[in-house]
Amino acid sequence: KQLCYAGPCPSGTTCVVPGTVFVGVCEPPCDPLAEDACPAGQACMPAGFGFACHLAEPAPVDAECSANGHCAPGSACLEAAQCGDAGESCCAALCDLSDSECPEGQTCLDLGSPLPAYESVGYCDAG
Repeated sequence: KQLCYAGPCPSGTTCVVPGTVFVGVCEPPCDPLAEDACPAGQACMPAGFGFACHLAEPAPVDAECSANGHCAPGSACLEAAQCGDAGESCCAALCDLSDSECPEGQTCLDLGSPLPAYESVGYCDAG
């Protein structure tokens, strides 16, 4: 796999920087709302201009995290109301903005990105 620094990557891949380091890996794009978006042991996570498969730890939704690679498939490391104190991050479930399937008491909120790859993807928030 090719290393990257927030891009550029070969055609058909996206630069995934999985943690607090500044070096990433070029990975194929994926659909974060698809159950089988990535091979076993990987998760479809935000990656700059879209979503890409990358190795992931199986931390469950609402578990503390410091990077997207710490969260299980179907979630991303975000600041959300259910995370506890302001400024803390936890693994928040991803959702389809047009068809929210969040747990009771949570709402599907926009990720806030103007990029086309993010336009239908949100996250479940208790706020």
